Amino acid sequence: MPNIRVPFQPGNFYHVYNHATGDDSLFTEDRNYPYFLMLYSKHIAPVASTFAFCLMPNHLPAETAVQAGFHFVVRINDEEKLVEYFNRLPVKNPKGFSKPLGFKQLENKIAHQFGNLQNAYTKAFNKVNNRKGQLFCQSIQRKKLDSDEYIINAIRYIHFNPQSHNFVKCPDEWRFSSYDAYLENKPTKISRNEGMAKFKNKQGFINLHQDDKGLSKYATDMDLYY
Repeated sequence: MPNIRVPFQPGNFYHVYNHATGDDSLFTEDRNYPYFLMLYSKHIAPVASTFAFCLMPNHLPAETAVQAGFHFVVRINDEEKLVEYFNRLPVKNPKGFSKPLGFKQLENKIAHQFGNLQNAYTKAFNKVNNRKGQLFCQSIQRKKLDSDEYIINAIRYIHFNPQSHNFVKCPDEWRFSSYDAYLENKPTKISRNEGMAKFKNKQGFINLHQDDKGLSKYATDMDLYY
């Protein structure tokens, strides 16, 4: 099982992901996707840059369901930016948090931001669907990406996920991922220029998205199970 306790540390890259409990799906209608991304921008954009994402529902019918959900590649902001942001926030839950912020407190506060994202989405989802209880299966999962090779393969893995789960035949057919944002010139909240530089250029990005070569090894190395 992945280690959900890997600390979120300033300046580091992570593959973060989660899915719904049991046979539930995080996304049951199209309007769920932009709403989740809106909450993501609210809670995560202040503490991290995003390099890739993919949002997926559970595959139906239930007897063949896969545990789809969300995947992101993020880089946590540097310590100075984090301290500046958290010091501006009103302290709504002061337990375990004090000023000045220590390194361990920063790690906890970053994890708390991801928890706030899941809690806010669960609250809205349950209200709309007349539902109660837990929606996400557990605390957010994360794997540290400690090389450019892993960062590149994490981005590719995320873009190939809809194809891997048989939602589409190729990555560019899935609407709810960052794949198109890399190839278009429209404004985007993705760190497109930095991300593209990992692939050298746009053609390099396209070439490495022609097939999923090497991604099974990446999944094994990262101990990914969905």
